[in-house]
Amino acid sequence: ALTQDGEGRDNLLELTSGSTIQLGSGGDTSNFLSITSLLQSPPGTTRTSQRGLGGVSRTDDLADARLGTTLSAAEGSFKVNGVEIAWDAANDSLTNLVTRINNSDAGVTVTYDGFTDKLKVTNDDSGALAISFEDVTGNMAEALGFTTGSTTMGQNAAYSIDGGPTRYSTSNTISDAIDGVTLTISDTTTEAVKININQANNNAISSVDGFVTQFNKTLDTIGQLTKYDEGGDNGVLFGDGTIRRIESELRSLVTQPVPGISSGLRTLSDIGISYGKVGAAVGTANRLVFDSAKFQAAITKDPEAVAQMMTTFAGTAALSPGGTGSIASVSGKPTQLTKTGRYAITSDASGNLVATFSPNDGSTPIVKNGTITAGGTNTTLIPGLTLTAGGTLQAGADEIVVGASAEGFAKRLSEWVDSLTRTGGLIETRNEEMSNVASSINDQIDRLEARVSAREQQLVKKFTAMEMAISQIQSQQQALTQMQTQMAGIAASKK
Repeated sequence: ALTQDGEGRDNLLELTSGSTIQLGSGGDTSNFLSITSLLQSPPGTTRTSQRGLGGVSRTDDLADARLGTTLSAAEGSFKVNGVEIAWDAANDSLTNLVTRINNSDAGVTVTYDGFTDKLKVTNDDSGALAISFEDVTGNMAEALGFTTGSTTMGQNAAYSIDGGPTRYSTSNTISDAIDGVTLTISDTTTEAVKININQANNNAISSVDGFVTQFNKTLDTIGQLTKYDEGGDNGVLFGDGTIRRIESELRSLVTQPVPGISSGLRTLSDIGISYGKVGAAVGTANRLVFDSAKFQAAITKDPEAVAQMMTTFAGTAALSPGGTGSIASVSGKPTQLTKTGRYAITSDASGNLVATFSPNDGSTPIVKNGTITAGGTNTTLIPGLTLTAGGTLQAGADEIVVGASAEGFAKRLSEWVDSLTRTGGLIETRNEEMSNVASSINDQIDRLEARVSAREQQLVKKFTAMEMAISQIQSQQQALTQMQTQMAGIAASKK
């Protein structure tokens, strides 16, 4: 007999008996039991199909796919999470329509469940995120059950750290809770879970070793470019003051102490990075050497001190004299800056402020807007600084110079490299100078070649004129010789 499925349709085949029903045997010659899904049903006195007998067709055109709701148009479109999906009932099948949705930017995955004869839509992103459906033209979303089906919302992961406030994440993988640590939540618990975090010192050692290697390669390259050879095979930058300046500054950066830090670590040599000692192996006296054991001991004893020496930045701020704007004084220290530079602050008579921070390394300026009242203060335009206005607001400009009371080695090195390589930096300026010199030399060569060519043409003209003169003289000589011969003949005939 037919019985109803979950949708209230007479769509399942049901067998009933007073005793346990046994289905199938080795002598079966038909696939009827498989097609009706009776073989998959649990044993008992009643066996019911596990999937509908008249389910939707995934390969036929949508017009003939036996959808639960009749289509109201031959073609149309619908939206999934705001992304519009077009359909054509005469040319699209359910399979390629599902593929079109899955390949779109809707951020969902659609699958067909043959047992329930339904489409299942799952959000690609985890967490308590809703999925929106909307028919634009036609009623395809309704016919597929998207707008009428039930929705089960995912749940955000809830957690707390060290008894702190509850935090939430749409993913079970959390990377923003503890710096440098990625947490993966696999189950719920009401008891605290202890996490042991160990330092990955080997990664730090590998990074420092790589820096030392690259530093020495840079010095080797500079040495090749500036070498002197008694045989005349000098480096292409031999005697160039710019490259020597770069080398000198690079070496100095490594040996300078880091100012403004409170730990006992002040120089790179304190953590095992130094130039080789005089009398050491050939080639190491003027190259960096890395004592990994000393570095390991330093980072194990006080990792924060090592990090501070390498990356710390503590800014200072001073209002330049002679400003014409509304700012009368500045106090505090910038808390969000990681570079030195200058703030140009423009103001108008209404108290509107525009602050443009230009880093000394030439990187992209940062612009922020704010307001201030006469005699009032602003504490948000530049985090950490309190700007105080004069008694009268006025249109004009002020400048705040941002310095550094403490700046780690890596920060100083990065700013120094930026000053060399940025647009308008030392290297670009030097390249332009050399290009101008080369252009000037080429111009001189062109002028010399023009003079040589003109002189050559003059000589050719003179040579041609000389040839013509010689030819004329030879012609005259021949005429004189001929005349002399004739005269001699005449004289002889008169004797």
